[in-house]
Amino acid sequence: TVWENVAFGPTVQDWNPHRRDQIVREMLNLVHLSDRRDAHPRELSGGMQQRVALARALATQARILLLDEPLRALDARLRVELRQELRTLAKYLGITTLHVTHDQEEAVTVADRIVVIRRGKVVQAGSPREVYEDPSSPFVSNFIGEANFLEGILSRVDTGFSVVTLKDGRRVLGRPSNLPANSSVVLGVKTDFCEVQPGKVEDQNSFTGTVVRSLFAGKRKTLEIQTNIGLLKAKIPSDRSLSEGNEATLSFPSENGIVYPIPSEGLQVALEVE
Repeated sequence: TVWENVAFGPTVQDWNPHRRDQIVREMLNLVHLSDRRDAHPRELSGGMQQRVALARALATQARILLLDEPLRALDARLRVELRQELRTLAKYLGITTLHVTHDQEEAVTVADRIVVIRRGKVVQAGSPREVYEDPSSPFVSNFIGEANFLEGILSRVDTGFSVVTLKDGRRVLGRPSNLPANSSVVLGVKTDFCEVQPGKVEDQNSFTGTVVRSLFAGKRKTLEIQTNIGLLKAKIPSDRSLSEGNEATLSFPSENGIVYPIPSEGLQVALEVE
């Protein structure tokens, strides 16, 4: 039963029965399953089963909780619901929780600190905001969120900005860089930080092309714009009237363009998710 599942840890640890029952009641209360204590797992929904598993883990009163893809098997709505509950419970109980996930949105939602691991190595660690707004590499930039990448030569570094000359001779501005002038670089900018205007607009860091795809996602939509330097993407409010076939200009502020050295294995390989 649900009760027996949650009581498993304290029972094998030979807790005093009174203390065991007290903690089981408290855990079932926390996960809102007190009224299902006599039910069997097969009688529960997927979300309820995950709550039972969480209560069973918490009932041992361990100092560290390891969650390995705890929400992977649930549908999208339940995942959103339970990830909020997971964070609330961990905060309420004051328990350090190591939460492993491949879902980037889940990671930035539940974590106080994110560690991005690739090929067995830590590539960046920091708060969700730090990892999102100041990614350490093209891989992190494209993994936590989505980014556009422009390859070129770092032609100038100034106090407040860098100048990158693209393959077509156009110059774009990005954040200051410690890389030496004339280095081969790639400038990355998050699709969330890009703006799109209808028609052709001549401005700094602007690229005009044709909207080839518009992907609706609730309050925001992703526009894919074919320009003369390749396909660029931007996430904009869904109520904007731009649609497929329209001429449009994508632009971004220089402070949102991060300059990276060209990866030795090539950009496409560097962006691959394993």
